[in-house]
Amino acid sequence: MSILPFWNDFYKDITYTLEQFKDTEQLQLWKDCGHNIEKISIGLHQYNNDNSLTESVKLLFPNLKHIGVCIHKLSPGHYLPMHSDKYAFYANKYNVTDLNLIKRHIIFLEDCEIGHMLIVKDRVYSNWKRGDIVSWQGTDIHSAINLGITNRYTLQITGIDDAS
Repeated sequence: MSILPFWNDFYKDITYTLEQFKDTEQLQLWKDCGHNIEKISIGLHQYNNDNSLTESVKLLFPNLKHIGVCIHKLSPGHYLPMHSDKYAFYANKYNVTDLNLIKRHIIFLEDCEIGHMLIVKDRVYSNWKRGDIVSWQGTDIHSAINLGITNRYTLQITGIDDAS
């Protein structure tokens, strides 16, 4: 799936908070397996539901309710190993008890650069174009990787699909 890009390069100039993966048990497992825990982090810019970006996203995904929008900046050498999301904040905020109701969409804000990858289940994405969308539902396993030399920017949309 792909959309016509409607954004400029604003995401390069916003402030990101570097966040480590929040699941401490998963982090410990990764550490025990030899992963460099300092590199398992992602730059995050969270949006409230009262801005033009969120409103544009709502138009793109009319079946989604309780939309959460954020931009991720994955710096060179950083990655998130294969994992399943627990959606703790989102599920608590919207009282979601069945995580399989939650849908996640990733919109690539730029064309893929060498070394940028996304893995969802057994599929590797590495040649996307600006505006391409990859989606998954619930606890589908996935990973984000930047083995390149430039930042990797994505728009992440989380919601409950009314159509399902």
